[in-house]
Amino acid sequence: MVIFAGLAVLASTQYKQPSSAISIPGTPADTALSRMSTLFPDAGKGSARVVVKTPSGKTIDQYRGEIEQFVTDTARIDGVSQAVSPFLNTKAISENRQIAIIQIQLDQTVGLISTRTMDQVTDTVKQLRTN
Repeated sequence: MVIFAGLAVLASTQYKQPSSAISIPGTPADTALSRMSTLFPDAGKGSARVVVKTPSGKTIDQYRGEIEQFVTDTARIDGVSQAVSPFLNTKAISENRQIAIIQIQLDQTVGLISTRTMDQVTDTVKQLRTN
């Protein structure tokens, strides 16, 4: 009985929930996933995209100052871990340079993002619209 109780205690302290995740260290997929985790530590958390479209005859480049200010202001909001300028991620700018996407990464997963964070992001978007 003492051995059984000892095994029960050992099993309860060392037990790990079963998982369907498979990791084979050293494979290209494992290496890529590790690198992604390093580059984007908040992946899997909430995110948003702000699409900017210029008036006809104008380009995104003509609004660079306003866009960069929006990115800076948004990145400072509590609950936002990162805001990525389309000028850093040039694939986020259309070929005709009239549409751009600003990526916003949040600290929390969907459902846990505070109302205050969402309100502040919304207010910052409204400011960008007026510019």
